[in-house]
Amino acid sequence: MPGLPNDTSVVHVYYPCDVFVGLQGVAQTSLKYLGHTRNGAEIEIREFTGDVPTDENAGEEGPPTDIQFFGAMATIRLDLTKYDDTAISAIRQHLADSFAVPRAGWLPSEVGRLKISGTEMYRLLIRGTFNADHTKLTPEQAAIWNFPRCMFAEPKPVNVGSKFSSALLVATAYHMPLTVGSVLTNVLFNQDDQ
Repeated sequence: MPGLPNDTSVVHVYYPCDVFVGLQGVAQTSLKYLGHTRNGAEIEIREFTGDVPTDENAGEEGPPTDIQFFGAMATIRLDLTKYDDTAISAIRQHLADSFAVPRAGWLPSEVGRLKISGTEMYRLLIRGTFNADHTKLTPEQAAIWNFPRCMFAEPKPVNVGSKFSSALLVATAYHMPLTVGSVLTNVLFNQDDQ
């Protein structure tokens, strides 16, 4: 009978995560501090794949011989209960300006307009900076999620009244072509916080 496994697992908590935003391509020094979330950032990464059927496995009726990768996207949900209203307003205004509409909340009249190729992309940086014992993590230890190419939906206030308000931000991250040395690659997210 095998012995008991040596449990080396630990609980990881990155009290609290700092959230920053800026237009695509800006350095960290130009990012705006958004604030803190209610329960952290929810990050969901979705891969796009397609089956490769072959006659050796009964064609399309049988299991695929291989699965082809077509890319990935990430959805990031931020329910901010402590936030900088000027940064939220800047996102709203940028969305309005990029659509050339009179004010935030209005819809553009340009049907068929390309959004990813336009000027609506952001950089979103989420950084967990403290350990469970509340000591500051070194840059090598920090939990860093840098999404260099994101698009925000309209920020939605969850409550407008005498109870505290929160701002719900949902961003979709797309891959960004990046040349590393002489190799062209695609980056959905990385750990670059500069």
